[in-house]
Amino acid sequence: MKNRFLGAKSWIIYIVLVVPIFAETENSGLLSKDLYEDPESGQIYTKPGPGRVKIYSKESNTSQESKTSSEYPKIKLIGRIQVRSMAGQRESTYSNGHSDYNVWDTNFRRLRFGFNYLGEKWWGATLDIKAENLLNKPYLTNKTDTTIGADGKVKTFQKEVKINDNRGGIQEANLWVKAPFMNSKFYFGSHRLRFLREDISTSANLLLPERAYSVNFVHQWDTGIFGDIHPLELIDKKYTYYLKLTGSITSGKGTHEGYGRQSVLTDNRSGNEPFLITPMYSWRIEVNPFDGLLHNDKIVDWKEGEEIFQRNLKLSLGMSGLETKELRVVDSINTFTEGVPNFSPLVTQTTATGGDYDLFSIAAYNFTKGSTNPFRPSFGLSAHSYDFTGTWKGFYSNGALTYFSGSSAGRDTKTYHLTFGYIFPVKGFMLMPLVRYDFLKGDFDRNNKVDSDEIFKGYWVGLNLFRGSAHDLKVQLFYNVIGDRLKSEYQTRRNIDADNNIIYFQVQVSFGQGVKLN
Repeated sequence: MKNRFLGAKSWIIYIVLVVPIFAETENSGLLSKDLYEDPESGQIYTKPGPGRVKIYSKESNTSQESKTSSEYPKIKLIGRIQVRSMAGQRESTYSNGHSDYNVWDTNFRRLRFGFNYLGEKWWGATLDIKAENLLNKPYLTNKTDTTIGADGKVKTFQKEVKINDNRGGIQEANLWVKAPFMNSKFYFGSHRLRFLREDISTSANLLLPERAYSVNFVHQWDTGIFGDIHPLELIDKKYTYYLKLTGSITSGKGTHEGYGRQSVLTDNRSGNEPFLITPMYSWRIEVNPFDGLLHNDKIVDWKEGEEIFQRNLKLSLGMSGLETKELRVVDSINTFTEGVPNFSPLVTQTTATGGDYDLFSIAAYNFTKGSTNPFRPSFGLSAHSYDFTGTWKGFYSNGALTYFSGSSAGRDTKTYHLTFGYIFPVKGFMLMPLVRYDFLKGDFDRNNKVDSDEIFKGYWVGLNLFRGSAHDLKVQLFYNVIGDRLKSEYQTRRNIDADNNIIYFQVQVSFGQGVKLN
């Protein structure tokens, strides 16, 4: 009877004293400890002792339901606005031709909105809308081409009718799962190709208004399966972020111009395009000799662009490759020069693999048009890149060297860039002066030599201003000197450097707000 009375008394004490205290001082830390009762005296203790009985456990206070509602699922809304103004010299596309820097073109560089969904720790999803593409009103364009027929006469024919600026509104759409092995993570859907360091970095973290020349060869996003693993976790968890292996198997068609609905790899536009179904493979090895990045007193994986706020020595070394036997999509290089059109640094395959066996068809042997033939049955691409990023006590450096080869690439096609900067703390802001040298060359007209107008040099100098140690509010002012030979002298007709240098002023606001779903 006495034991029953003591048991009842203990629960009365718990209800009358402990519960009200918990309700009023939830954040005081009182119930962050276990509670014990002495049955003889009825006193409550926070430490175990002889004869004491545990009447409260800090772990039992957290039910599975509360864990689920507070931790899973939740959505993080993400978005980014980049507004920029550009002005150029008189021969650039950002001038009316009368004088230098007399026109300021203010435009939206990026308008992004989407969400990250966290179902549980091991799975989630991402959807990102490329809203700047929705600003363009589509219209039809006719493209013609000329060729020499078997009779030796020049013939002009309509090549294609397409919607101009038909880029689509999806930037990224994938679901991901984590595997309890080597800290692995796999993505299904559209994601970044595992190739260039410049492309792996989110545009929110870019330290220049535009990426390097190297990104103009292959599309940044593609649809397929992507994987990231950290094999050194097998040795010890403390070595997890010293080595990262990534790879992807994708369609090779990118995520634009309407590809993705119901079919991608086998989509041939109702027979208007060749049936090319060879996938694209990309891989990347990343070594971080001084571990990952420090975030909230915790070591996390390397995220390009975030390393500039680290004070300790951080270095990331990368090597990557990309392969496909049928190149279908290629970006173009903007010349920024009035009267000089953009050009594609690679040749895409435009006819079926194997080619036209009509030996009298001259058009089938025009290698600049991507036409296949028995001697060049397909237009493949092989690319390799070597890169690094390092930072220490405000000093920053980044660089990459990339080679392109295969039937799609001209002779001796390569590009490299090197960047240096330093970050100063200024009363709650970060000021970062930056310089970059960017180089590109290749036999883009397929005449078996690299001409003077096929060599490009970019010189960047400017400032980044950050609010605190983040990219959420960023102001960029840069001057880009473009070294090229795209203009010709009227008398001698030799190639000369065009007056097409450009000033960039860009303001960026990025946000991410978490929302719990109860």
